[in-house]
Amino acid sequence: MLGAMPTDDEVAAVADAAPGALLGSGYGATLWEPGPDVIERAQITQFCRWLARERGLPLADPAGPADSVDSADPAGPLDSVGPADPAVSVDSVDLAGPLDSAAPVGPAGPVGRAQHVYGELWRWSVTETAAFWESVWDYF
Repeated sequence: MLGAMPTDDEVAAVADAAPGALLGSGYGATLWEPGPDVIERAQITQFCRWLARERGLPLADPAGPADSVDSADPAGPLDSVGPADPAVSVDSVDLAGPLDSAAPVGPAGPVGRAQHVYGELWRWSVTETAAFWESVWDYF
């Protein structure tokens, strides 16, 4: 049978005595990253391409070169988007300013590029919710 739940003070004492002991071995290590072929075939990659092509959103291609941004409308609909609601945040997304596909991509390689574009898509989805859900409806 299981014993009683430890108190907050008991947990804090263990954490102070051996930092990381409560988290387990390898906590926070990346278990898997998609390869370029998986990113290419992902439905979200196709959705980002569709948004750039059909809606003129300045999203880079998650599977393409870092400078692959739809430049047909340089003053796209996201240029006026301000910072997102501070109550909504994701650690990997910079909410300091407007959405900008010309911003540095972050970690090199296809996974870093995809994470950057997905972060931009997420930010747009929480700042322009009506337009986001309309696009989801139209695409799917």
